[in-house]
Amino acid sequence: MASRRSSSSIFLYGVTSRIIPSYPIKALSSDCLVMTVIKQSMIVAEQIREIISAQGLKNKKTGESLGKITVSSGVSEMRTGDTPATIVERADAALYLAKDSGRNNVKSEKDVELAKAES
Repeated sequence: MASRRSSSSIFLYGVTSRIIPSYPIKALSSDCLVMTVIKQSMIVAEQIREIISAQGLKNKKTGESLGKITVSSGVSEMRTGDTPATIVERADAALYLAKDSGRNNVKSEKDVELAKAES
C-alpha cells in the first residue's frame, strides 16, 4: 500500500500546457516497491490522459458530437543542478515525442533518451 500527497497544485505554463508537481510514493514496508518520481508521474499523467480521453466534446446548444479529446504528455523529473528551464526543456522533448508517436499518449525523458539511442 502506498501513500500520496492528498493535494497538488496545477500551474499554467504556456497556452495549452500544464505543469503538475508530483511527489514520490513512499513504501510502507521494506518489501514494498518504492516508485521513483518519474514512474509515479507517468502513472498520474496516464490516468489524467485516460480520464480526459474518455470524454467526448459536444456542442452544448445543439448536442452535436464534436469528437474525442486527445491528450499527449511529456514527463521529466528534477535533477541536481536543474533550473525550471531545463526541467521544462526535457518535458517538452518528451511531449513532442508523444505527439510524434501518434498523439494521445504519455512519454518521459527516459523515452526520449531511448529514442535518441536507437536513431
